[in-house]
Amino acid sequence: MNYIRYNDPQNLNLPKYVIESLTDRRELAHIRSLDSKTYIILTVPKDETATERLCVETDGTEITVYVKENLDNLLHQKPDSFPELVLSILKTYEHLINDISQRIDHFENIMDSGISKENIKNFFGMSRKLIFYQTGINAIGDISRYITEEKYTPLWNETYASDFTNIRIEINQLDQNIEMYQQIIDSMMNVSDSLFSNKLNKTMKTLTSITLILSIPTFITSFYGMNINLPFQDHPHALLIVFIMSLSITVITVIYLYRHDLL
Repeated sequence: MNYIRYNDPQNLNLPKYVIESLTDRRELAHIRSLDSKTYIILTVPKDETATERLCVETDGTEITVYVKENLDNLLHQKPDSFPELVLSILKTYEHLINDISQRIDHFENIMDSGISKENIKNFFGMSRKLIFYQTGINAIGDISRYITEEKYTPLWNETYASDFTNIRIEINQLDQNIEMYQQIIDSMMNVSDSLFSNKLNKTMKTLTSITLILSIPTFITSFYGMNINLPFQDHPHALLIVFIMSLSITVITVIYLYRHDLL
């Protein structure tokens, strides 16, 4: 295969449709025949937040790959066949999915200490990336399946049968891993919601108990502040008696709440 590096797709001698596909960030992998040539657009993840597209052109005898200069990994490897090129792209997806797996492991280890809003935001981000990866991988799988089922001559011969089988296996494994990680993220989101609700309930329970405790001395002192005849009002140690009575009732209440796990 021949490799042509480019920086600006507008400078390539390719059909307008192909150039538009290379510049469209929403474009997924697809295949199309134009002017007696076949063009395949493949989506390559540059990193976890950005993708690039490359074009495979063949006239039935020769294959040319138009690849952007910033895709250093592909330019360094320069696969010798179309199946090897696809496997190289799938390997890049695999690395990104493994990175998400490590991040999931990290969040599992810190869940006991609580889930912050930033963590929840990261969960949504990881889930979105997995969906994005799965869409790109499945689009590549559709092209591979079309080539093998139709025995598409420009890109198929019997010597590549095992390579296309490896592509199908790799895509199935990646798809299963993505589904598994999506389920794990969903479970962690549900657990985080439960932890947050329990934490909020515990906080509200504690605040209610504190309010009750503080209301006891407040009630007693307010009661003795009224201008009516009250017990011990003429006693020389009336203030101390009221203080001890308030403290005793408060301590009893605290012990009761603590033993019943209400504080």
